[in-house]
Amino acid sequence: VGTVETWSTVPGAANPGMAHSVGNFVIGQGLGSNTYSVAADTMNNLYVVDAGANSIIKIDSAGGMSVFATFPSLPQAGQESVPTKIVTASNGFYVCNLTGAPCLSGAASLFHVDLAGTVTTVQNGLTTLVDVAVDPADGRPVVLSFGQFAGNVFLPNTGTITKITATGTHTVASGLSHPGGMGYTSNGDLYVHSSSEGGLLRFGSGLNMALTQGTGWLA
Repeated sequence: VGTVETWSTVPGAANPGMAHSVGNFVIGQGLGSNTYSVAADTMNNLYVVDAGANSIIKIDSAGGMSVFATFPSLPQAGQESVPTKIVTASNGFYVCNLTGAPCLSGAASLFHVDLAGTVTTVQNGLTTLVDVAVDPADGRPVVLSFGQFAGNVFLPNTGTITKITATGTHTVASGLSHPGGMGYTSNGDLYVHSSSEGGLLRFGSGLNMALTQGTGWLA
């Protein structure tokens, strides 16, 4: 469990092709493990978000592992943080979180983690975050919500994309069906995938939605 493989295509990855068993390390710390995302720094270190351990595990250039940062339980009903995505940001990383069941609305947050492992909240009041990306046009973070949780299921057509601005939040899109991931291209287009519809949506630089692949998932 919890195995993360690194290849030469990962920017800054040390020892390309080496498999790092993060799960074994985390379980050895007495924690549960569910590795979810990985980022790299310029010093050939890797940073793995473990949603089961609510932590970031650092893999140094020699393959050594350590707990780099830990996310505390949330005040709402004692929910766990459940971090899901880590991306490189200025002076560190952005990390978003899903939150544990019952995945209350407004319980999720976007965090900044500096290179010393200090966790700072960038924006709270968000819901079931599964991805974060940085808009290449202005360097601002954009987060993806999987949707509202009710009756032990995630409701369809409740996913959202939200941009974190200098003064708060701006809804880029809503009504998405179980969006699982997103990413920017170099020209500023944002692609979003739906895990339930099997479609891929493209948001152009003007934030216009267009169906590029799949059927049934329309604006």
